[in-house]
Amino acid sequence: MKASVALTLAVAVAISGTVVAQTSNMTREEALAYEISLKNAPQANSPAQVLASVSYSDTTIGGPEFNRAFADCTGQSALGPVRYHTQPFHVGTTGAHNISSVQDGWDGYIFIYSPSFDPLNQNTNCVIGDDDGDGGIGTSDIDAVALTAGVQYVLVTAGFELGEEGTFTNTIDGPGAVTLGAVGGGLPDPVPQPNVIPANSGKTLGLMAVLLSLVGFAMLRRRS
Repeated sequence: MKASVALTLAVAVAISGTVVAQTSNMTREEALAYEISLKNAPQANSPAQVLASVSYSDTTIGGPEFNRAFADCTGQSALGPVRYHTQPFHVGTTGAHNISSVQDGWDGYIFIYSPSFDPLNQNTNCVIGDDDGDGGIGTSDIDAVALTAGVQYVLVTAGFELGEEGTFTNTIDGPGAVTLGAVGGGLPDPVPQPNVIPANSGKTLGLMAVLLSLVGFAMLRRRS
């Protein structure tokens, strides 16, 4: 049934020249069928050359929710809302990069946004997305996506549909360094410290001598 609906939708899209996914009025069955058609569409790019890599693990359990886009960054899925996790990152070398995700026992989705991600505007700044990777359900792969050095990106990990959530491990690799966090970010600013003069400084010793002299002078005046 799902396959036949997917085929019907694909034919309708081809004939009319319109993108059904761009409507937010799809039924759950229509949305699922369109999602299946995207699952079956092979990626056009071959994996990028890997010279540097970074991985991180986290969870979407208990995270915020949004109505995600489709993998082609159009429309709004009718299968949500789904929980999501965001990870800002940037790359040191312009070129093709691979993004992969392994979800631990659940069906996930990944998206790249740039320069920012707004869960209330899921199509805005969306670069690319992917549902199932080469490992099938529970994996997601984006191969050879072109990323620019010094530009802010956000990797969003979400569920395929309502109720799909859990832990995951994501990997970003490519021709140069990959840094998790904001562009220009680094260590937090140091906590301001009180203005304490070091006890062994010459200025401190001189100040103490002056204070002692004043105290001694005051005591002599009292005795007289």
